[in-house]
Amino acid sequence: MMNSVFKVIIGIFLLTVLSAQSTRAATFSLDFNEPTTITPMISYTSASGTVQENLVGSDLVDSFYKSPWDNTSTPDEEFTAVRRNSTAVYEFSETYTNVSFLWGSVDANQMIGFFLGDTAVDFLNSNDVLDAGATEGDGFVQIAILAAAFDTIKFMSPNNSFEIANLSVSAVPLPAALPLYAAGILVLGWVGRMRRVKR
Repeated sequence: MMNSVFKVIIGIFLLTVLSAQSTRAATFSLDFNEPTTITPMISYTSASGTVQENLVGSDLVDSFYKSPWDNTSTPDEEFTAVRRNSTAVYEFSETYTNVSFLWGSVDANQMIGFFLGDTAVDFLNSNDVLDAGATEGDGFVQIAILAAAFDTIKFMSPNNSFEIANLSVSAVPLPAALPLYAAGILVLGWVGRMRRVKR
């Protein structure tokens, strides 16, 4: 009887762990309100193609990038533009699960890749952001992305410039219930073992 209960509890624990892992797939939320805080931009670690940092204001004639700060009360804030056929790579010394930034003029087929070491662990395509309500090629959106654990982010733009500002990363802890499940399993395992020893 104790063996059956123990197996059921282990099954519930494994399902909980698996469901916790599946919630860490790249999901996102959008906020179309103006940012209330301004975070200095993090410098990219490496790049291919043309990546311009510390830009202020839009240039729709020569360089064709649009500031994510346009139409805000702080239009002179800095941003980074990942130009056509270019990639900006941001490497971190720690592992994170959450990234947020101000995305200017979302364009189709832009990609954000999440990597742990050299292994791709997650991604987000701008088409999903457009499907969720962002206006293509115009305005800005604040985006918060929850991804699998990563230490590298790649912003990739095959066509128009990918403009980003207010970039921030953070770690999201495991669900609080997981340590309780683990403690419960350990206690039940110990009780079962003690019963077997007494026989």
